[in-house]
Amino acid sequence: MYKLAYALTLIFAFSNAIFAQFIPEEKPYRIALLGCIREYEPAPALWKYTEINADLALWVGDNIYADTEDDPSVIANGYQTLGNLEAFKAFKSQVLFLATWDDHDYGDNNENKHYALKKESKQLFREFWELEDKIPADQEGIYYSHYEVAHGAILQFIFLDVRYNRDEPEIDGEMLGESQWEWLEEELKVNADIRFIISGSQILLNKETGSETWDNYPSEKDRLFNLIKTTGAEGLVFLTGDQHYGEVARQNEALDYDAIELQFAGVNQIEDPEKNIYRVSSVASSRDSYAYIDVYPKDIETDKAHIQLSIKGINGQNEVSYRVNIDELKRNVNYLGQRRFKESTTLTAMHSFDHLHLRYAKTIAPTPVSPKLEMQNDAGQLKINETSTYIFALFDEEGNRRSAFDTLHFEKLTPIPPVIQSNNKLTQGLHYKYKEGEYSQIPSFDEDIKKQGTISGLLIDEIAEQSDHFAIQFEGYISIPTSGAYTFSLRSDDGSNMYIHNKLFIENDGSHSARTRSNIVALDKGLHPIRIDYFEDYMGASLNLYWQLDDQPVEKVPASNYFIQVDN
Repeated sequence: MYKLAYALTLIFAFSNAIFAQFIPEEKPYRIALLGCIREYEPAPALWKYTEINADLALWVGDNIYADTEDDPSVIANGYQTLGNLEAFKAFKSQVLFLATWDDHDYGDNNENKHYALKKESKQLFREFWELEDKIPADQEGIYYSHYEVAHGAILQFIFLDVRYNRDEPEIDGEMLGESQWEWLEEELKVNADIRFIISGSQILLNKETGSETWDNYPSEKDRLFNLIKTTGAEGLVFLTGDQHYGEVARQNEALDYDAIELQFAGVNQIEDPEKNIYRVSSVASSRDSYAYIDVYPKDIETDKAHIQLSIKGINGQNEVSYRVNIDELKRNVNYLGQRRFKESTTLTAMHSFDHLHLRYAKTIAPTPVSPKLEMQNDAGQLKINETSTYIFALFDEEGNRRSAFDTLHFEKLTPIPPVIQSNNKLTQGLHYKYKEGEYSQIPSFDEDIKKQGTISGLLIDEIAEQSDHFAIQFEGYISIPTSGAYTFSLRSDDGSNMYIHNKLFIENDGSHSARTRSNIVALDKGLHPIRIDYFEDYMGASLNLYWQLDDQPVEKVPASNYFIQVDN
């Protein structure tokens, strides 16, 4: 039943990915965080949420303060009061609301599975937050999941119920119940790029504080962390509430990567912060505050994929600002070596997990019995001499996969022979054509040429007659001193394209700041025809070509390696 639901959810998610390409890369996916709202007290920060252009709103618990032992109407009235707030209605009209609960909206302070009104409270929760389709009426608790697609990346939201099945605090006490644990295991196996686990109670708050933290249930916390490890779930961050302040906590390598908790619960409440041994940020200390997470799920030219937590006071002052790069949330293996090669290549893989083994297989996903990449001094090597695809993953001693799959493609290149063996009938330099105009992409050089001639290299400053709005075509031969696999890197501001043997080899077109594009080709020793087309839109004209033979250092292609044919 669950697997069908997961499949349908992902189909829906991927169908939405079609539209992701129209979202500007620079715009983050913004998640509003809310919690700890006394519905009968002023909540001016709610209005601030209507101004932040959120894409989704997560209510992380204590969303009302019912605090009743035996009267369900008190809970119902609390929800009605919250729902009638003008700011609540205005914000709800903008974004999708998703929620979990903690003790005060579950029903009463510090309540657990013995709470007399838990079934009635569950039904009121489902109705108010409009979650009847996500939470079955007969389910023992309010746990569920949700998926979004941002910039082509899948975001997974896992809402835990830490009240409905919760024991009294003890070493072997339970928080989730077996049905929820089984469900959670399946959720963590679903493919996702970034995962958020939402829990009303803090996960990374030490029990010495006396607060209702997962630390009071050590076997449950261990089980949670071990489940994340054994399912291989990566890209995971905890979101929690309960405490009337905001902070970031971090426990080093607790998940084989750092466990990170973004905690916020103080829309109109405040209390003195606990002495959290895992705290790594400042503390949000305003009574009225608001919080959001900006998600940049994919690497772009100028920055890594990351998430950014911001907690602000009512006047917009920054109280907590914390960034987490997505690659910090992975069991990283560093792979070194040429992916395209002439004869053979050696892949070097490095990781620092003493208790994990890197296993691999050709074409198919590795299993617990697949070959190990034997490590020496934290590195293992694999020699590859043909076009192939290898898939890698980390496994523990028990055979549990502990990382995502890494798929690496290797291509054996057929060297391209030169068109001319020697440069005896050539002279050093390049032909060029120059034209002027306002271009947003590389123009044709078949007409409107203002001047042409020869030049010693890619010297645009010596050719251009104005600082902006021009284009230049360079054409000639490049002398390859040694046969091998060459990585060429074309860097330009604005657009450029490189052709080898009249075929487009590097595409770097369009108006942009200085940007590098690269490609690999196997070339035999001798002279090979090249062409580089370039245009400058405005500000910062530049053009450079670099090369690298196999694993040798990168260097700029010397002007002495450019040639043109001599007239007889």
